[in-house]
Amino acid sequence: AVPQIIGTNGATVAKIRQATGARVHVHKEEAKQGSGETLVDIFGSDAQLKSAMEMIEAVVGRWQSKQDATCTQSVWIPSDQTGRLIGPGGRTVKELAQRTGTTVYVERQQQGASRCVTVSG
Repeated sequence: AVPQIIGTNGATVAKIRQATGARVHVHKEEAKQGSGETLVDIFGSDAQLKSAMEMIEAVVGRWQSKQDATCTQSVWIPSDQTGRLIGPGGRTVKELAQRTGTTVYVERQQQGASRCVTVSG
């Protein structure tokens, strides 16, 4: 989905940046390594992040419907917020996964002040 996110001559990612005001960086080198996953960094306010993610998800969704594949997205969250996502006894994250029909994995190991949350579905 990397070419679809970037677009012809960078048009799609430029449109996302312009529409949301977020800074968006697509890690093309990792995509070339054949892992099937691509890291996309999004920087901005909460509203900018949400808008940019929605636009990227729409692009990937259109591509995915053509590919009939599962989408996996990883997001780094502050470690001190992980408990809110997981909830008491894992209840919140389990409810989220069940309600959305996805698999949600929260890394146990933190890197710096962040932990990776991966959602697949």
